[in-house]
Order: sequence, then C-alpha cells, then structure tokens
Amino acid sequence: MKAAQGTATHVSTSEGARQLAQRITDPQRPHPFVVITKDDSGTSSFDADDIAAALRIHADVWVVSAGCTWDLNEGLGLHKVFGDAAAVYPPLAGNDLRNTVVLGTSRAADEAIVAAAREAAPGRTPRRPVVTRAAKETTGSTRPSGGLHFADTAAKVDALAHHLLDPTRDRPLAVVTIPSNRTKPWIDPQEIVTTVGSGAEVHLLETGPRTFQLTSHLNRMAGVYGGAGRVYDVGQEWLANPYLSPLRFAYDQVEGRRACADLINDLVGALARTGHLSTESSVTTKQVTGEVAGVVPPSRALVRLDDGELATIWAELVSPGLDIGAIVETGTAISGEYDPESRRVDIGGVLRSSSEVRAGLSAGVVIAASVKEITANEVVLVPYPGVTSTLSADAVTGNELDDLTELLSPGEVVPVRYLGPGLEAASWSLGMADVDDDEPVLPVALVPEGPSWLAVPAPAADQTGPEDVQPADETGDERLHQERLESALREAEQRLAELSAESVRSDDLARRNAELEIELRARDLEIDTMHREIRDAMRKVSSLERQLEHERTVRRRAVQKSNKSKGDEQREVLGFADPEQQLRWDIQRTWVESTRPEYKDEWRLPDGYAVGPDFCDSLQGVEGVSRDRVLHVLVRLLTGRGVPGDHPLRTNKSGNSPAVTRMVDGVEWLCRRAPLQQSTPSARRLSYWRDDSGRIALSRVAVHDDLTP
Repeated sequence: MKAAQGTATHVSTSEGARQLAQRITDPQRPHPFVVITKDDSGTSSFDADDIAAALRIHADVWVVSAGCTWDLNEGLGLHKVFGDAAAVYPPLAGNDLRNTVVLGTSRAADEAIVAAAREAAPGRTPRRPVVTRAAKETTGSTRPSGGLHFADTAAKVDALAHHLLDPTRDRPLAVVTIPSNRTKPWIDPQEIVTTVGSGAEVHLLETGPRTFQLTSHLNRMAGVYGGAGRVYDVGQEWLANPYLSPLRFAYDQVEGRRACADLINDLVGALARTGHLSTESSVTTKQVTGEVAGVVPPSRALVRLDDGELATIWAELVSPGLDIGAIVETGTAISGEYDPESRRVDIGGVLRSSSEVRAGLSAGVVIAASVKEITANEVVLVPYPGVTSTLSADAVTGNELDDLTELLSPGEVVPVRYLGPGLEAASWSLGMADVDDDEPVLPVALVPEGPSWLAVPAPAADQTGPEDVQPADETGDERLHQERLESALREAEQRLAELSAESVRSDDLARRNAELEIELRARDLEIDTMHREIRDAMRKVSSLERQLEHERTVRRRAVQKSNKSKGDEQREVLGFADPEQQLRWDIQRTWVESTRPEYKDEWRLPDGYAVGPDFCDSLQGVEGVSRDRVLHVLVRLLTGRGVPGDHPLRTNKSGNSPAVTRMVDGVEWLCRRAPLQQSTPSARRLSYWRDDSGRIALSRVAVHDDLTP
C-alpha cells in the first residue's frame, strides 16, 4: 500500500487499515501522515483532495472508511482518530508516537490540518497558510466550555471522546449518564454546575449506544454508563489506572443525591489541583471571622459567622486531597474571605506555612507523617503538606537490610521523630527507629487552634486483628437491590405475557420491537448486576488493603522492637586481633548467612581476593554506613552477583575521561567503584581493582567525590 504525492489514498479494508497503523508506528517513517476518518454515515467534513493538493510532498494523506477505524485504532494505542475527524502523525522521535487531532465540526478545519502537517514536516520552515475552502469560514473553536452539555448524537460523543483524550486538555470535566429505563438521571448534572460554578464542565449521555460509543473510544474500565457519573482529570493517567477516576453509582433518588455530592467533591478537588477553581463571584468578597459549628465528612464544615450568618468551608479549596476533619473541627475559630453568592469561606489565607510549623518544633519531639512512596531501601514521608523526608531502612527499623515494602503501606500514618530541618528547603530530617509505641505524638495543625492534620492509629496490640475485621452492614443495600431486581423481572414477565396475548394481532415489526424491549430490559438487569458486583469487589479490595496495612504495621513495630532489643544487648564478641583476618572471617560469615544453601555452589566465595593495605583502616573510620552494609556489598561483589550502580573510576568528574588503571607484573588492573549509598556527594563508595581474569583486590572505602583509587 503506497500513497501518491498530492492525492489522497483511500483505505476501505480491515487489512489496509492495519497496514496503515503499522506504517504510522514505523520508527523509520520520514514524513508526516494525515489520516482522515469518516462518521457512521460515511461522510467527512474534510476535503481530502484539497488537503493533499495543498500539502503535496510535505505529507501523505489517507482517508479511512468508517468500518475500518476500529482496525486502525487497535494499533495506535492512545493516539486514536475516529468519527468525523482528521489527525496528523509526525515522524516518530525516539519511538514516541503523538498526534494532533482536528474535528470536522471545527471551522477552518482543512486549514488547521494543513498547518499542523506543515509544522510536523521535518526540516521545514513554516510557510504562509494555504487558503482552502474551509478558510473562507469564520474561525473558532469547538472545544466545550463550562456548563452543561448534552451529547445526544454520535458526532457529539466522538467530539467528547476526542476532548477527553486530548493531551493538551487542561480542565477536568464530569460525565453523567441517564439510566436506560429512565428519561432523567438520578444524578442531577445541573446541581453540579450550579454548585461548582462557572468552572464546571459537565456532559450528559443516555445509557445505550452513546455510552457504548464513548467507552469504545476509551477503554472498558474507563467508561461510564448505567446512571453512574465520573470526573475525568487532566492528562491520561486515568486511562492506565481508571481507579484514579472513580465511578459514582446511583440506583435511586437517595443514591443519586449521594453520588451528586461525591462528583461535586471530585470535580472541585480536580479543578483546585489544576488551578481552575476560584472563589470569586460577581459579588465582592469580604473578610469574616466565625467558629466551626459542625463538620460534615468528607469535605464540608458548617460555620457560624460572628454576625450570625451560616456559611460553609470546602476542604478542596483549602488543601486539595485532604478531608475536612484534617483541617478544622467543631469549635475551631476561623477567619477568611466570604463569598455571599456561594456562601463559602476561603480560609486558605490562614493556613500555616511549613516554615512556621517547623519553627514551633524542637528536635526530638515525635510527630505524625504519611507514607508517600516506598521502595525496598527507602521511604518518602510527608510530615506536613508540601514537605517530604526520605528515610533509609536503617533509619526506619535500625537495620538497613530490612525490606520496607513488607513493613509499610502507601498512605499509612506513622510516628516519627523530628530531628531538625533537612538539607533542602522543602524537607525535614526525621527518624523512626527509636520511636517507642507509648511516646506521645505532638499534634501538628494546618490552621491555628485546629486539629492535628494526621492521626497515628493506636498500637497494633490495641487494634482489632485482621481476622476480626467485619465488613460494613450491607443488608439494607442488598435488600433494596433484590427488590429492584424482582420488580424488574416482574415487569419483564408481564411484558412477555402481553406480547403473547398480542402476538395474534401484531405484525412482525411490532413483535420484534417488543422482543427488543425485553432484551434491553434484560441487558439493564445484567448491567445493574455487574455494577453491583464491581462495587462489592471494590469493597472487598478496600477491606483487604486495610488488612494488609494492619499486618505491615504489626510487623514493622515487631521488627523495630526486635532490632532495638538486639542493639541494647551487651555481650562480648571475640574475634581476631588482625583486622584483615577479622574482615575475611566477617565476609565468610556474611556469605554463609545471606546465601541460600541451594545457591552456594553457584555463588561461591573465592579464596584468592586481596585486601589492600588501606582497606581495613578506611572501613574502620567510615561514617554514615554500617559495617553490615559493607559486608553484604562485598559478598555480592566477590561472588560475581554484581552491585547495582557499579562503575569504573575515572580520572576526573568528566563523563568521557579515561578510567583509572594500573600495571602490576605486566597485568593491567582497572579500578572500579561499588555504591554503598546513593544520591549525595558524601555517599560512600567501595573502591576495588579487577584484572581481566576477574581477580579482585579491595582498595578502600571513600566518599563519592573522593577520586583517589
């Protein structure tokens, strides 16, 4: 399949569409491709021949029929094109596929796609715009604005899908669906728009062909249907992990109100994170003071102002991602900007800065911190919003060989000891290994006189064990669900009876319509059951995650106590008077203890390694890294298992400088370094020599910036 310059090539077979996808993703493709797709009726708003003539040698133009877009998009990953649209695919840069999509409903669409193709051509300088027939129209954008939009046609759903998948989309949006057996949604989309304000962009779809169409453009888990709603954040992380964009289900009026509130919280939080939410209104705001009269989890607080008026605080506007209980509690005195139109108080101005909080902490106090990221060797903690602290395993448990992924859980709140400011402005120095379970935890509040923003759970011995964790009472929900199913089944049976009675006098078309209604009702029941199963599965996953977090907490505290008791033991250890003999014995012991029996033959410890004259002295004086750590690295090095980050030592810090070598008895030895620590100029490195036969001579332990072999 070959394109002709200056003319459009039409693709009308599945095989042709798949071949086109392969050509688009070919790293050796030298020119941009313009791909034009058609809507379900087989029409396109683009003039393919006009575009091809305008581009000539600058790009190849392809037109794909509606029935072949599925085959095309299967090979394009996230960079799809469908419906009445066109996309420009520049030549791949480092295997990175990208595209620019223009919808057929856009004004001056032909001119826009020609300009995009010219810009994507390698080595081409921009030329003056080519005047096409579409350019005679007034230019404008079809990107949806704030407010409520009803996607009631295939073209509108295609446009919504393109909008959701657009990597340049910078505003979150919500999609609400109408159940297939209703004409109105349980979730009120207008309430979302009214409550959130002008920044809210909400789309409404009917469950059926339109929701299936949208889901086919995204992926099965990222779709929305059956009366549910969903907020889609900016970017495309939600495509890979749809749980970042949770579905809010609604099966009746009560659940509709609850789901509506959840969607409002989701959308407000997303808008706040992306900087699109403002408390400004047409009415001038004013400074007020008052007191929190009550907290409505997860995100609202009721405030009685000093003049007697009632107002609300929204957690999303104060600190996105936090529940209201982490910010204020009943009785907290507040002050902030009051918006009479929305009746919201913005207390963001009284949030305590991290430097203010740090100034009130003394070294040695115990505070709470949240686990942000975990690896086997390190954990990143958040003791205050915007502040991080990275701890090694040794600082967590007292033993740097412990695997932290087995002892901590993301989001877990742990007690830590504040040691002082960190090396960077947005970091604090913390420790965990010496924190006792019964030490008091100093509360750290986000606002003056507010509650602690984090709460450390009770010690594991006082908690309910995983085997005692009881699921939430779902009897009422299950009974309502059963009643809905039974009612729907009765209606279906009644309709079947009516169909049987009418079959004599109905023509084939009427019978077929009735059968389709029954089939649709059965599909509704199936979808309703699937939604229920998804929700039940999510509850079970949440319960299992809580149990796993509990078990990790119990294990971490046990490890900390065990390591602490080992360190407290005072026993006399006899060894060798000669440091080299002691080192060799310690290496042998570490190899025996850390190498599984079945691997000892494969990872043998060699006898012929040499210990340089400076090695033992440098090891004796090393600080910041334990002897156990050095011994374990030595065992990996000597047995040939390798040490991550091992590299030749170079004569200077330049990346292309020659490696350090030496000649001994006519044999060339290369100096190499194995890391004992990471990421700082003072990080320790183990220097050693190795010849071509693999023999090793240990040289010294030094800091990263010390280039002495």
